[in-house]
Amino acid sequence: MKNYKNLTAPGYIPYSRDVVTIKEKSDGIIVAEFRKDNSGYNLACHEAGDKSCYVYYITTWINYWSMNVTKNTIQNTVLNPNGELVSAVYYTIQMAATAF
Repeated sequence: MKNYKNLTAPGYIPYSRDVVTIKEKSDGIIVAEFRKDNSGYNLACHEAGDKSCYVYYITTWINYWSMNVTKNTIQNTVLNPNGELVSAVYYTIQMAATAF
């Protein structure tokens, strides 16, 4: 059973400009567009200290199972579907963060 963990264990992707692209549409909606080889992502957000906007943190990963067996890719995602104001989006790996 131990070998199966290696099939689905996440391999966190270091930041590079093409891992995820953040785009703002004309109506203020913010979209995260993921590179095709990403297997999954974690999205966390919190209100800024003055509660006027939100800050987002994204982590992405790949794993053997997704790349070689199911060959699934993740879909792009809308960060603020209700039009919330977004002040920052950070790409995080463990404790490090890189601002877009």
